[in-house]
Amino acid sequence: MLALLLACASPPEGAEKDPGSTDGETHDADGDGFATDAGDCDDNDSAVYPGATERCDNLDNDCNGTVDDDLVQSWYADADADGFGNAAQAVTACEPPDGAYIADDSDCDDTRSDVYPSAPELCDGLDNDCDGQTDEDDATTWYADADGDGVGDEATAISACAAPGEGWVTDSGDCDDTRSDAFPGNPETCDEIDNDCNGLVDDGVLLTWYEDRDADGHGNNAEIDEACRQPTGYVESGDDCDDNDPAVGPAAPEVCNGLDDDCDGLVDLADPDADPSTGSVYYADADGDGYGDASSTTTACDVPAGFTTDNTDCDDTAADVSPAGTELCNGVDDDCDGVIDPSSSADALTWYADTDTDGYGDASTTTTACDAPTGYVADNTDCDDGHYAISPGASEVCNWEDDDCDGLVDDDDPTLDLGTRSTWYADADSDGYGDPASTGPGCDAPSGYTADYADCDDTDAAINPAATDDCDGLDNDCDGTIDGGLSMSTWYEDNDGDSYGGAAVLDCAQPPGTVDNDWDCDDTSASVYPGSAATCPWSSCLDLLTDGIASTDGSYWIDFAGTATETECDMTTDGGGWTLIFDDNFDSGADSRWSTTSTSSCGGWGTILGGYGIISGGSMSIALSTYAIVHTQTWVEIEYIALDSWDGESAYVAVDGSTLWSQSQNNHSSSYSEVCGWNRGHSGSYDSLWMISATMAHAAGTLTLAGGSTLDQSADDESFGLDDTYVWIR
Repeated sequence: MLALLLACASPPEGAEKDPGSTDGETHDADGDGFATDAGDCDDNDSAVYPGATERCDNLDNDCNGTVDDDLVQSWYADADADGFGNAAQAVTACEPPDGAYIADDSDCDDTRSDVYPSAPELCDGLDNDCDGQTDEDDATTWYADADGDGVGDEATAISACAAPGEGWVTDSGDCDDTRSDAFPGNPETCDEIDNDCNGLVDDGVLLTWYEDRDADGHGNNAEIDEACRQPTGYVESGDDCDDNDPAVGPAAPEVCNGLDDDCDGLVDLADPDADPSTGSVYYADADGDGYGDASSTTTACDVPAGFTTDNTDCDDTAADVSPAGTELCNGVDDDCDGVIDPSSSADALTWYADTDTDGYGDASTTTTACDAPTGYVADNTDCDDGHYAISPGASEVCNWEDDDCDGLVDDDDPTLDLGTRSTWYADADSDGYGDPASTGPGCDAPSGYTADYADCDDTDAAINPAATDDCDGLDNDCDGTIDGGLSMSTWYEDNDGDSYGGAAVLDCAQPPGTVDNDWDCDDTSASVYPGSAATCPWSSCLDLLTDGIASTDGSYWIDFAGTATETECDMTTDGGGWTLIFDDNFDSGADSRWSTTSTSSCGGWGTILGGYGIISGGSMSIALSTYAIVHTQTWVEIEYIALDSWDGESAYVAVDGSTLWSQSQNNHSSSYSEVCGWNRGHSGSYDSLWMISATMAHAAGTLTLAGGSTLDQSADDESFGLDDTYVWIR
């Protein structure tokens, strides 16, 4: 075998030897007749040398720099054995590899033997012939027919072997697949829809309508509208010749009005259909003044000669008598207004009112008339037409009037009747009242004179009948009496305006800034007045009330036996005026003046005087001063507390030994409660509290208040106490 290969590897006959070789010299390692420097590209392989036949052995057999030269090609898998390979599965080799590989790479689906170039196209949803189209030979184009009119929407086209489902058709061209009355070939109807899908709406079926502005049933042929339905304000006919006038139209009667009423082209009487009776009434104008006689008429479409449209002439025989005539004082109604010779007549005269009938007229009150009206005269020289006695013909007298209308009054008129002058009285002190002993005549008062003569002292202006009598020893009011019978009184200055006075003033009448009391303690301060401050205490609350100083409950300063003390005044209870002289609620201990000062805590009733374990039978008392306050009554408010097993004993409160309040007390009642006794409530023994408010007569300088009981057991078994004690006097 080796010999055979070597033989095969021998250089061919005529192959050129290595030009560098010489007989006896060997540089050809593989014995192929070519040394390396002679171009052998593999001197270890005798099959490789320049000029060798190229074989598909992955070697450069001919040493031309290219392996296998053009003997290598691509081979493609043909998995479905249909004779067409898959370009995506290629190998490069001189010969096809083992397995199904072929030189073709045009199969578009190497998993199906019925899909390859030149295969017959079937309607199976596949591109059988690999031309990039599916079912192009046998598939049908389908179109959605949403409105069921048999024609589909081109925008929905799909290609399929069979209809995709219900509502698909092969016919296309529907222009509105939402309406079954719009599709190619459908007759066009007047419904504002393109029924035949030719791109035109209502083509060839629109109706022509004519605008009828005057609503007379006939339209204007210059104003049209094409529509399927009659538009508002339009009609079928267009034969109206004036669509702004409902009285003009083909059906209207021709009347005399200068119009072609019936639209036949003829106007008024030129139209044989015209009604002559519809013409106007014209009036005869015999005198040619442009105004007609209402009693002479004719009817015509136009004004006949000798006639006019006016009928207001009141005399058609006189051209100067008409509504345009000028009224004159001539006994004729020249202007036909029904009034003869009115005050407005062109030649009427001016007359003057003579209201006072003195024959002289008022130049400011005039009227015009042809003849003098009643109450008017031709004269206009009266200067006062309201007085018969005043006129140019009257005499001047003293009356502050220009009687004779010469512009001069009374004393200024030299023609004055002197017998009409008055007597005037000198008023030397200018108080308006004259001296009866000093007179002067005149129409008017001379300077320094007056009509009055009742002054009793014309040298003193403060003395006259209108003056007020003062306490000055004079007859100030001229009534003949000195000081008018007045007597002196004492008044008090109220400088701070608080209604309470200070310094005394003597006068017959109350001077300004004074009051009738001297109660102010400081007349320079309005905040200081009786009862308002320690510097101004008052005698009692009752005096504050009765003197009108105070009327409301509150704190006031009262004189307690020479000591100003701020205390409470009750101004409302039982008529008010109560002065509080003592109070004690025992919260801070008992007043030292109590006969017993021991206190105890009584639960929700607070601290009380006496109580459980302190006092049983007997009393607790206190002696009080009434502080020199004048009074007739005392009022006591006190709380009486009965503790534990009272069973009929007496409880009492007394003033100066006289009983103010008492009662037989039994605490064995569930209406009471256990508050601060020794807690025998379980045996029917409880505690009770009585709020006492009582008055009695009292006027002494001292007052003894006592609270007590007739209890006969120890204070540990039954007891009593007092609380919230108030003593008032009035």
